[in-house]
Amino acid sequence: MGTACDPGPEITWVNQTDETVVVYLRDEFSRDLGTALPPHSTKIQGVIKAVWNDVVVIRDEQGNVLFRQKLTWDEFKERDFRFVITEDMLSPTPSPAATPAG
Repeated sequence: MGTACDPGPEITWVNQTDETVVVYLRDEFSRDLGTALPPHSTKIQGVIKAVWNDVVVIRDEQGNVLFRQKLTWDEFKERDFRFVITEDMLSPTPSPAATPAG
């Protein structure tokens, strides 16, 4: 079992689609917090901590939600901290981008 100072695993995002997508590890929408993935690309994101329990949200470049799935730490671990995005996962009718409160 890891200790509190363990940095945690890195996440590998794989975009197998024909469009640029932006991946978020929470529902909060801020263009600065997403990881942009061009078509047919792979990116490794910095580490996450074992207490993580959140959602994966995939948005298009305009901020519209194409995919949303809650994932626990154990589910991410079962995927070997690798998340593959396929055309079949993406919604054909994206939901509007969330607007910031204010």
